[in-house]
Amino acid sequence: MLSAFAPAWLLACAITAAPIEHGTQLIYQGTFDADKGDPFVTRKNFELTVLFTEPAEGDATAYWMLRESGRGGWQWPDRFGRVPVDGNGRFRGDGGPALLYQRPEGNSVVPFALPIAPLDQMWKVGTKWEEGRLTYEVQEQGAINGSSAWRVEAHNPYGRVQTFWVDEQSPVVVASTRRVFIGRGEPHELQYELKDRTVLSAEELAQATATLDQLISLRDALAFQPRTLQVDWDKQQLERLREDLPKIPVAGKPMLLAQVLKDAGEDAKAQKNRTSAVGA
Repeated sequence: MLSAFAPAWLLACAITAAPIEHGTQLIYQGTFDADKGDPFVTRKNFELTVLFTEPAEGDATAYWMLRESGRGGWQWPDRFGRVPVDGNGRFRGDGGPALLYQRPEGNSVVPFALPIAPLDQMWKVGTKWEEGRLTYEVQEQGAINGSSAWRVEAHNPYGRVQTFWVDEQSPVVVASTRRVFIGRGEPHELQYELKDRTVLSAEELAQATATLDQLISLRDALAFQPRTLQVDWDKQQLERLREDLPKIPVAGKPMLLAQVLKDAGEDAKAQKNRTSAVGA
C-alpha cells in the first residue's frame, strides 16, 4: 500500500534576484531518517539533479533526475521528469520528484518540490507570509556552505516544521531540513544540501534535454503509470523498448542519465528473458 504526504518543502517566498540562468545544473545530496531507531537501518540516501532551461518564448522548464539508496527505490521510469516553470518561478502541474520509503508496515511516498524560490515578491529579515497552514518568516541573513543566504523558517500551529536557506543572488535553495510524518504519525527528517552548481555548455545542454525528452516520450508511449512499484512490460511494450532504447543518445551530463538508460536496458532484457523462459 502506498501513502502520499504533503510536499517535503513548500516555498511561498520570493527574492529580489535574477532568475536561474539557462542551462544551470544543480546537484543535491540528502538523507531521509527516522527520529527513532538505528540510522544505519532507517536511513535513505538520495541524490537529486535539476536542470533548468529557458526558451526564448514560453515557460521555462526544470528537468529532474533522482537516485536513491536504502529503504527501497523507484523503477527507472519514475526516476526522471520534466516540470514547467512560470514567470514567477513557480512550478505548474504535477510530475515532480518523490522518494519511495519502504517500511515493514507498508510503503510511503515522500514528494518534495524542486529547489527554487518564487520571484514575485520582495522580502527581507522579518518578512512573514502564509501558505496553507504554514507560516513562513525570514529569520536572518547569513552564510551556509560558503554561500550568502537567507534563513527561512516554516511553522504550523504545533511548531517549526522546516528550516531552509535561499541564495541571496538567485532563487536557489542551498540547504533544507524538514520534519515529515509517515505511517502512523512516525516522525522523520528530510535533509539535503546543494553540492554542485554549474552551467552546461550549449552542446551539453542540447544533448541532455534531447535524451530526457526522448526518455519521457518513450515512457508516455509505454503508458507507464507513475509510482508503480513493480513494472511488468507486456510483449508489445518490450518490443517498443527493444526498438527505441538504442536510439536514445547517452548524454555525458547529467551523470544520472547514463545510469537511467543502463537500468532501462537491463530491465527490458531481464523481462524479455523471463517471458521467453515462461513461453519455452
